[in-house]
Parts: sequence; C-alpha cells; structure tokens
Amino acid sequence: LCETPIALVALVEENRQRFLAHVGLDLSETPRDISFCAHAMVGDGIMVVPDATRDPRFADNPLVTGAPHIRFYAGAPLVSPDGMPLGSLCVIGNSPRDGLTPLQVQGLELLSRRVVALLEARRRDLDSSSRELRDAEALSHSDLRFRTLADSMPQMVWSTLPDGYHDYYNARWYQFTGMPQGSTDG
Repeated sequence: LCETPIALVALVEENRQRFLAHVGLDLSETPRDISFCAHAMVGDGIMVVPDATRDPRFADNPLVTGAPHIRFYAGAPLVSPDGMPLGSLCVIGNSPRDGLTPLQVQGLELLSRRVVALLEARRRDLDSSSRELRDAEALSHSDLRFRTLADSMPQMVWSTLPDGYHDYYNARWYQFTGMPQGSTDG
C-alpha cells in the first residue's frame, strides 16, 4: 500500500516496543527510547518523518545511523476505545520521500483502526477465557469439597441424573457393596 520495504504493528510499553507483526524487519522488539512509534502513538493523526537524518528527534537514533537505516517513517497511532495510546501501525523506507498519497493515508488510518479492533477482540476473548477458567477451577474445587465430605460420611451417598444415570457413589457405597470403584456408575 505505501510502497515501503518495512511495515510494523508496534505496541509501545514502558521500556520497549514489541512488534506484533512485522514485514521486512527481523527484529521482534527495540528499546522504547529509540522508538519512532512512541512519538507517533501520541499524535492526533499519522506522523510522517520525510527524512529521519534531518529530523532533530531522530538524526542520532541508532535505527537511522545503523541498520535498518530508517529515512522515511509514517505511523498511524493505535489508540484503545477508551483513549489509551497503545502503539503504532507504521511503514518505513530506506530513502527520504515527501510523504504519503491521500489514498495511502486513508489506507493506513483504516488499517490502524482494524488493528485496534482485532486487539480489542482478542482482549475480550482472553477476558472471557480467563473467566471460564476461573469458573472451571471453582467448579472443580467445589466438586472436590463435595467428594471429600461425602466420602467421609458414615452413610452411603449417590447421585442420579434425571434420566436415571447414576453418576456418583461415595466411598462408603463401594465399601458396603464390595464392588470396585467406578464399576456401578451408569
């Protein structure tokens, strides 16, 4: 879309930026203090750096003076629905250029909104999975308490489902009947 050799989805954290997706760059993260995306994520729109060697914020940056030799940078902020800056969807070139075409700006903005939507969907899925895991752990713990209590009783205890299937017998049942454990389920 933007005719650049590098494209990244970067989440900027306290001390680093992590690349959730990257094309044309083998790094998976860089320190935050050399991050272009840390600047881009706090802006209102796409941040464009036509020539990083001439920009006082980045001229001495090791990503400019060394590999990958960034010259052109354009980054669309990734902002959560509640207004929290998360990072940037960016494109990087090895030669200076004036900027992006209106179509490229529109495409980068659209893609950045899509990235945020995907991140939010994943967060909701993880929250749901965490809740389901907590519920399963609580149920397992409750079942363990029930079985411990039922097995320590001097009476025989069993459970039958509405369809007549016997799904539980306590230890006293097996002790009284002499049947092997699990053999009378059903």
